[in-house]
Amino acid sequence: MNDKFQKLREVPHWSFSSLNGFINICSLQWAFKYIYKYEPESIPVNLLFGSVFHKAASWIALMRKQNIYPADEEAMDVFTEMFKLELRCSDVEKLTADNNELKDLEAKGRQMIECLNNEWQEDNVIAISKQFSVMLPGTSKPLIGEVDVIVKDDNNKHILIDWKTSSSKWPIEKAQKDLQATLYMYAYEQLEKNYIASDNVFRYDVITKTKEPKYIQYPTYRNKNDFIKLGQLIQIIERAVKNEIFLPNETSFYCSSCQFKNACKSWHIKQSTKIFPAIAA
Repeated sequence: MNDKFQKLREVPHWSFSSLNGFINICSLQWAFKYIYKYEPESIPVNLLFGSVFHKAASWIALMRKQNIYPADEEAMDVFTEMFKLELRCSDVEKLTADNNELKDLEAKGRQMIECLNNEWQEDNVIAISKQFSVMLPGTSKPLIGEVDVIVKDDNNKHILIDWKTSSSKWPIEKAQKDLQATLYMYAYEQLEKNYIASDNVFRYDVITKTKEPKYIQYPTYRNKNDFIKLGQLIQIIERAVKNEIFLPNETSFYCSSCQFKNACKSWHIKQSTKIFPAIAA
């Protein structure tokens, strides 16, 4: 990450992870992280794994951009080196995995990188980790993010690709509803004069964590109506944040690996003290 982009991350902004966290995961968890600035109680190992996988995949894309096709073993070794480096830089005591689980994850990651190295056939790479900062009309903060990789197809069209790891295949409709494609296609349209989102494709390239990893492409499309809806959505979220409307989502499948479990157990006590002091006592 370059210094300029790091500075952008240090000022108030919206990102896919932030918006997705508020809408689809848990708005109270979002508040603990972004508003109340609580220290995470744990580090979900899947977050670490996903970060390392993206870095190793970006290395493969960089090699392709230079017309270099690394051997599978080389790509797998790059993943292992990055995985071990990430562990050294992490608070291991907070990791939600023991040594045996970490060894299994490393082995699975090597398999998945081998799968990507073999199955991803495109080599016309024009950008890797394409960073952006744009404004949406009616919103108070910029939207920032990074497109994992951008390639050109045979018709000279730009394909925006985001790599995902998943425990299984995606439901067919997931890509059509996912917020990330909307955010990134909107941003790229603002940055590239000759790029019209509705004429192009965003693609999720998913590598599964199954016994035999699979590489599956999920193309999806967006149009102006999607961008108008996006602007309205963010405006509503900003009103909720201003009024501190944060609710726990105790049925979310992220709940079991939440980084703020203890804070969540007692949040209602503090709220009740303000509203119902006698009951809270």
